[in-house]
Amino acid sequence: MGAEFFQQPQMFAWAKVELTELVAAVILGIAMYGIINPAFLGMFLPADGGGTPTYVTFLDQLINYNRDMYVILGDAFIRVSKISGFSYDYSKGMGPISSWYSSTPQVGLSGMLGAITRAMDTLSASLLVVSSYKMLISIASTAATAYVMPLAIALRVIPNTRKLGSALMALAIGMYIILPASVAFSGALFDQVTHSTSPPTFAAYFSPGGPPDLGVSDVKQLPYLPIFDPSTPPGYGTICNKWINAFTSLGEIGWSLIICPPLHACCLIPYPICKIWVTVFYIVVHVGFSIMYSDNLRTYLANVPVNDMYETLYGTALPIVSQLFILSLALPLISLILTFSLTKSVSMALGGEGQLYGLSKII
Repeated sequence: MGAEFFQQPQMFAWAKVELTELVAAVILGIAMYGIINPAFLGMFLPADGGGTPTYVTFLDQLINYNRDMYVILGDAFIRVSKISGFSYDYSKGMGPISSWYSSTPQVGLSGMLGAITRAMDTLSASLLVVSSYKMLISIASTAATAYVMPLAIALRVIPNTRKLGSALMALAIGMYIILPASVAFSGALFDQVTHSTSPPTFAAYFSPGGPPDLGVSDVKQLPYLPIFDPSTPPGYGTICNKWINAFTSLGEIGWSLIICPPLHACCLIPYPICKIWVTVFYIVVHVGFSIMYSDNLRTYLANVPVNDMYETLYGTALPIVSQLFILSLALPLISLILTFSLTKSVSMALGGEGQLYGLSKII
């Protein structure tokens, strides 16, 4: 009306353009709020049988794989620590002669502890990356609907900030829709990499042909290291028997004082001769028992399945750790690149500034 009153066709054209842009901004704002509606998101993003979006399932699955592998390696660390640090000493004096023997039969296994520790550190880093990425998606989704989209619509109405408003609209769409969709796409890649045709059994790991090829989805089938608990070696109950301890604690002198006086009183056996008999008997029993127990320990520790431990750790567990680490880093990176690329395209389609985030320098 003002343009017609002042007969200014330029003002009339400007007002017509601004009115058109205002109507377009309102329609676009309504459409944007319809797009970021959870109902629309549920139709756009696939979900599993329980209704959970596939991108959430993918991230939870990757977190669980890393956590399961961490628990397995933690158990392996405890077992290898016990085995490699288990030692025993034997010493006995017989008059002027004394003997001493010490052994740590599986000390060489301690080299495995460093590899296990580094693998657990790697899994911790993987867990940090994936858990942080999952939290980032949750924060981005909330921020897109609560802050970015209202600001984008407001800026889209103002003439001098229309491009910025359109770019922020694209950013909100990228945060709320494109980012989860790209994670779901990465999850599909993850499934292609990790699914195996025939999950192996426990016995398959120790077959003559070696362990089978594994994918990350087989982590839960990975056996723990062969069961071996050096805290309870054979004869443990005998060693701790109170009567055995009482026999050894008295010594040959104590038993001589208990046995020889009654024998001397009833049978007239001289005390020195009785003492010799008691001493010899005590030495034979004590030393013989110690030698037999030491031999049992050597046999016991010699039967530790060292080859199975090496094969399980280096042939199976560590390759899975490497695969988990690569997937935990690469697939979130793939989804971020897809998000940046598609967000830039949406921004340009809405009339926004494609260079706002410096995406062309990143991609």
